Amino acid sequence: MLLQLALALVWSTTAPAAIKLAPLDADPGEQYKLTCTIEAEPEWPLDGVVRFGFDQGASGQGYALVLEPAKVYLVRLDGGREQLIAQCLEYPPLAESTMRMTLDRERWRMRLIVNGKVWLTAFDDTYPPGKIAYGSSTPKLKISDPQVQTTEEVWFADDFMREAGKPGEWQTVTGKWTLSGVSEQDASPQKRPDPSLSANPFAFRVERPKETAVATAGEWFWDTYRFETSLRAAGEGTVAVCVYYQDPDNYLAFRWHRGSGAGERELVAVRDGDEQILAIGQGAWAHDQWYRIGAEVVDNHLKASIDGQTVLEADTPLFGQGKIALLADGVTFADFDDVEVMGTDSMVDSFGQRTVGRWQVVEGEWEKDTDGRGPLDHGLRAVDSARGVAVTGSQSWRDYRAVVHCRAERGGGFGVLAGYQDPKNYMALRWGDAKAPGDYRNSLQLVRRRQGEDLILGQIPVRFRRDLWHELSLESRSGFVRARIGEVPVFEWFDPELAGGKVGLLGESGRIEYDQLAVQFLPPPAKVEFTEVFAKDSYMTQWAQAAGSWEVEKAKERGGVFWHRGEFHGDTQLTVDGKLFTTLTKPLRLPRVNYKCIKILLRPMVNEILSWFQD
Repeated sequence: MLLQLALALVWSTTAPAAIKLAPLDADPGEQYKLTCTIEAEPEWPLDGVVRFGFDQGASGQGYALVLEPAKVYLVRLDGGREQLIAQCLEYPPLAESTMRMTLDRERWRMRLIVNGKVWLTAFDDTYPPGKIAYGSSTPKLKISDPQVQTTEEVWFADDFMREAGKPGEWQTVTGKWTLSGVSEQDASPQKRPDPSLSANPFAFRVERPKETAVATAGEWFWDTYRFETSLRAAGEGTVAVCVYYQDPDNYLAFRWHRGSGAGERELVAVRDGDEQILAIGQGAWAHDQWYRIGAEVVDNHLKASIDGQTVLEADTPLFGQGKIALLADGVTFADFDDVEVMGTDSMVDSFGQRTVGRWQVVEGEWEKDTDGRGPLDHGLRAVDSARGVAVTGSQSWRDYRAVVHCRAERGGGFGVLAGYQDPKNYMALRWGDAKAPGDYRNSLQLVRRRQGEDLILGQIPVRFRRDLWHELSLESRSGFVRARIGEVPVFEWFDPELAGGKVGLLGESGRIEYDQLAVQFLPPPAKVEFTEVFAKDSYMTQWAQAAGSWEVEKAKERGGVFWHRGEFHGDTQLTVDGKLFTTLTKPLRLPRVNYKCIKILLRPMVNEILSWFQD
């Protein structure tokens, strides 16, 4: 009977009574977090519904978050129609009497955080930020203290170069933290270092803490960031960097131990004072040795790094937002320096959470095995069809790298997709063995599908091993495509017509398993800049000014032909005064007119050179 009731609650399609939404008088800005408290008196009614409308437009477009007794879901509204974006069945509101809720809206990412746990994550950027409204179907569900916190991309840095006694942005929770020098001679607060003798002689130090020493910085609403610091410690004990720090009893941490000649590295979740070790590895820190350590958290995925190398990874839905913290326990001293916190524009889906709607199935029968285990020890996603395609993300995604682990124990073909616009237009890296379809049987291929036609851009006649997991990586930046197997580059191509798009998974002719899709958005290439003082120095013109990139002085003796001093490897595209002139494959002579701007675009190197001159 209880099972039947639960199923009825989950799958009921009966429309609830109309809910009158009260507008929230606040300007959310481009990115924001909506916080409130939902109280059920005395418990959540079986017919009770809470609804939040956000990013609402004048014509009824926008999004809605709906909380029902046994499920929570996000929908996109379009002229009265509702399209499911994401759904969570794992955490029923029926089990909560008080819900402290945060709705996070950040460009294409939406998240719901309830009572210190991420319940739901979705991706959609169809509509821009807009108005917010809320309401419930019954007075037994009370929504109190709704507030909007405007947010922006996280960035914070501290090199501790300031006067003694000024902690800056740091708040001491426990322990005695002081600004000190990084040398043995200047290590005490009483003897400050001489700044003229070092580029950065300062550090943030804690000495012989009698209890776990903690210092925090940042804001409660920080999320999706990478936190790094330089670290040196002495003696034996524990040092750590913490993310999503709430209070001394609630945080996530990368913890590093040293004791009796051995040590361990741990990813730890602390909830209400209870510790849970998420991942563990061997290796102690060395006495009086500097390291660069860090922790990164994206979409419930936590990574730890030492000197730029990832050493531990784990999944946890806890907290979803919070400050940073430095921690030390039992050491003779610990110095922290050059702290940097940067928002990381990326996405990770380890397939470990029971959510619906994040992925759109285009073809095939897909399933999620949250208890499955792959090379990264997370859940798995699998397809067992003649052909399967599933996509996620936004069509506006551009300049990213998609990485996924694949396995086909019974053979077949698998791949990763980028720039997916629709079933007839995308880029694919696919790999097949003897059971794969004939066009890539026993081959690794880079394929461009355009208007439903497949163009093979590169092919290597090699099959995969069925007993192994294989890491496939497909990168797209401004039309330049790079494919890798593991860390090995296998294909490069340039397609000026390749627009942005979603990412996807491909599986054919067998059961294909996938472990963790990660999408990393790539920063723009560095621009070439000229120092103003050099640009005005007549003696520096030939090499410091943009015009110096051209052999202008020899143009007359060459019949008015201007040669560029650079070496261009491969195809080169030339734009004159904003108009595409030609693709250079041999020396080219331009008409004798004045040009204000010539733009040379290297392909496939994706490097731009802007030159301004008058002949």
